Amino acid sequence: ALLKRLSNRFVETGLVFYALIAMGVVLSTFWFISINHTVGPFKDMWIAMEFIRSIFEGNGHFLDAFAFHGGAHRLAFPKLLFLVEYGVFKGTNIFLIAVSVVTQCTVLLLFTGMSLKGNFASRRQCFFLFCMAVIFLFNATQLENFIYTFDTQWFLTCGFAVLAIAFFVYYQQGVQRGRGSLASLLLAFTAATLSALSSFSGLCCWLVLLLMALIFRLPARQVFTVLLGCVLFLMAYLNGFFSQPEPEVNPANIPSDFVFNVWEHVIFRYFRWIGLYFGSPLSRENFIAGSIFAYSAIFFLATVLALVVVKRCRLNFFQQFCLGIALFGLGVGLATGLGRLIFVNIADEDRFQTVTLTFWLGVYGLAFSLASAAGKQKWPQYIVTLLILFWSVIVLPRAGYKDALAHTEWFDRVRHGNLALAVGQPEFHAIKWSLILGDKNKRINRPAMHADILKREGWAIFSDPLAGMFGMTISTGSVDADRCVGTIGYSKPLGPGYSGFVVYGRAWDSREAEAVREIILIDDNEMVVGLAKVLRPKGYVGALSLLEQEDARWQGYVNVPMAYSGKIQALGIVSGGQFCKLGKARVLSRPET
Repeated sequence: ALLKRLSNRFVETGLVFYALIAMGVVLSTFWFISINHTVGPFKDMWIAMEFIRSIFEGNGHFLDAFAFHGGAHRLAFPKLLFLVEYGVFKGTNIFLIAVSVVTQCTVLLLFTGMSLKGNFASRRQCFFLFCMAVIFLFNATQLENFIYTFDTQWFLTCGFAVLAIAFFVYYQQGVQRGRGSLASLLLAFTAATLSALSSFSGLCCWLVLLLMALIFRLPARQVFTVLLGCVLFLMAYLNGFFSQPEPEVNPANIPSDFVFNVWEHVIFRYFRWIGLYFGSPLSRENFIAGSIFAYSAIFFLATVLALVVVKRCRLNFFQQFCLGIALFGLGVGLATGLGRLIFVNIADEDRFQTVTLTFWLGVYGLAFSLASAAGKQKWPQYIVTLLILFWSVIVLPRAGYKDALAHTEWFDRVRHGNLALAVGQPEFHAIKWSLILGDKNKRINRPAMHADILKREGWAIFSDPLAGMFGMTISTGSVDADRCVGTIGYSKPLGPGYSGFVVYGRAWDSREAEAVREIILIDDNEMVVGLAKVLRPKGYVGALSLLEQEDARWQGYVNVPMAYSGKIQALGIVSGGQFCKLGKARVLSRPET
């Protein structure tokens, strides 16, 4: 009895620590989101701006949301959310980030609710799975998908798929008991449709529903109903798919012997893709270790399927649910690999993490449930528990922190590039950090194309109060000349066709002992002709108030006429909306031509 009490106390203490770790992961992820948050379009969202502006300018139709994007995706549901983001929330990206968070919370509630129906011996096991799910759903390895709001589609695709599988499990459980609910089936079909209308990957949800109907031996009428729904939706989805123009492919990206060397460039690459994709983020640093996890998980799922199909083993409510979402994640990863063999090294990128972690959520949930039902044999549960702890306590938090370090510098460049747009100087090198790779290579300046509607509607950077100061006149009589330390340190003209400068300097608020976060630059007539923001040091993810004075650097952009030969004065914006002087005014000279 004493040993049992000590064992229970040890388990309870361990669960408390695990819950604290889960809480820390969530809080750190939200912190990383807050410091990396940027406003306005980023990467593919610049392409989506063509649809957004067509609607608001009256040149488009809402049915255009169903058009193919990128050759294969029908992003109808995300595009409708984009309209809400820009029409109501001015392109601040707050709404779309909130949608992603709410979607993950919904998946968490579904997973937790299903685990309570999993016939576990103790609620402590359900709480352990809850903490695991919190870490998997809210860790910072998905930071890019949270901040890069076009990738809200990944959360929606997975979230609706999980919802569809949950409703379908309810339905098939009812059918097996002779009281199947048509409402559950219709809700499953609706969620599967929304998943597919969030990205091409959502089509896998329909295939998983059909597979589950077969392996769990639903009556022929129900199987036919699912098959009919799947076929009809696929036909509707793929309508017009094969009549699209062939996508542009850079021959330099295709190995010269790709077609002829089938083993190296097809089979080997595909196996490598699977290891990188499902082993991520562990596979980023150790491909072998990540691949071992990936292929072990796939072998485990194959074994469970064999036992269910051949041995007719029965799975409980929670186990069927976990198997379904694991198969969905597996299907998406395998299908994505078939389409991206040429780009196999992108398999471990952040954008795929939401699908990968949905896969692992299902795998570990299923494994833990089966191990807990092993009777007196405790070692399977111990092994699965250790694997879950390794993944959720060591692998994901460590990789998430490294992702946060990398993204802080990247989104700092995006944030400062937006300032070039705000001052009317969207020069390519200034704004290229927010473009997709294809636009960078082709030098397609989409921000310049859409600057007019962004400014007219007050969207994106133009919703920022700092941008609203551009063109205003500031009386220098009320400027505090002693509070701040700083200067304009370096400037250089923008590229051909632009009259502006990129400007760097330093700014320190001596009274508050912190960096000055926002700076305006005025000309000889005291008119605001430039905007700037503080730069974060490379590899920095903390609060700006923790910066040292020598690190308090800023970057901005100035828009002045080509003939302007006067001086530029930098003013820091400090607490209370007051201004402080940053050194002496400087002449931003242009090179002689």
